Amino acid sequence: MVFYSQKGATEALQSVNLKVREKEFVTIVGPSGCGKSTLLSAIAGLIKPTSGKVYLDNLEVNSPSPKIGYMLQQDHLFIHLTV
Repeated sequence: MVFYSQKGATEALQSVNLKVREKEFVTIVGPSGCGKSTLLSAIAGLIKPTSGKVYLDNLEVNSPSPKIGYMLQQDHLFIHLTV
């Protein structure tokens, strides 16, 4: 998956397979710029993969869904509140 920014194109993810079972708690850890947010945004349907597909409950994810939610590390909605 390629991530595009003002700096240009960066291959953020390559050959990712992730299976999360019901009631599992998953943490995605890695250094800055390794593709964590890109992966979560693709799973949430906020961005489309440049190759491959994302599935949730055996259905392809093509757009945001009310079934999926996540909080980014920096919350920009209410800077005076904390999570």
